[in-house]
Amino acid sequence: PSSVAGPSQPSSVADPSLPSSVADELHLVATPPALERAVHFTTNLGGGHQQQCRFISYAKGRTEYACKIDSNDFHVEKSINVASAGSSGTEASIEVTFEPSHLGDTQAILTISSPTGGDYTIPLHGHCLVPKPQGPFVIKAGATTSVSFKNVFGQVTQFNFAVDNPAFTLKANSESIKPRKTYNIAITYDTKQADSSTAKVGKLVVTSQGSARSSGGISWTYYLKGVPHS
Repeated sequence: PSSVAGPSQPSSVADPSLPSSVADELHLVATPPALERAVHFTTNLGGGHQQQCRFISYAKGRTEYACKIDSNDFHVEKSINVASAGSSGTEASIEVTFEPSHLGDTQAILTISSPTGGDYTIPLHGHCLVPKPQGPFVIKAGATTSVSFKNVFGQVTQFNFAVDNPAFTLKANSESIKPRKTYNIAITYDTKQADSSTAKVGKLVVTSQGSARSSGGISWTYYLKGVPHS
C-alpha cells in the first residue's frame, strides 16, 4: 500500500532480443491501495465487541501509523508502532471496539496511515441487536445495590426507571444522563417486604425519552433477586 502518485517520467528499457537501437518506453503510475479484508462486529445495544484489525507493514525501520475511524460507534487508539519489516513484511494488529448507538447496521472505514509506511483502509461492519437482559442482581434484605447503566446515545437523554415488585425501591425514578456516560441506579430491598425463608424476584426496566434513534420501544431489563439478611 502507498499513497497515490502521478505518472512518472518515461523510462527507456532495451529489449535484448531486438537490435540495440530499439527501446520501449514505460510509463509507471501508482494506483490507490486496495481495501483490506472487512472486519465484522456484533453486539447488543449497551454492549461492546472488540476485534483485532490486521495489516502487513513493509516499512523498513520502526514506523508509527496514525489510526482513525469515520464513525463514533467504533473506537481505536490514535496510533500504533510497528517494528521494521522483513523481506515478506511484518504483520501488525490494532484493537477496534464497536459500541453502537442504535439498532441495526453501521458501516465505517478504519484508516491506518504513515508517510513512510503508506496507507491501509479496512472496512468495518457492525450489527447491533436489542439490549440483552442482565442479572440477577442479588440484594440482601435492608441493603442497597447499584446497577450500572450507560447512555449509549450521542445526546443527553432522559431515562425512566421502574421496578415491578414493591419489595424493591428506587432512589430515583428518572435521570438525565450525558452522552456515553454511566449512571448508577440505586435499588434497595425493603426489610419489611423480605421473606425470612425464601427469595423474592423482580425486574428493573429502563426506558428512554426523546431520543429519535431509540424509537421502537427499546428498553433495558435487569433481573433482581432479594434474599434474607444473613
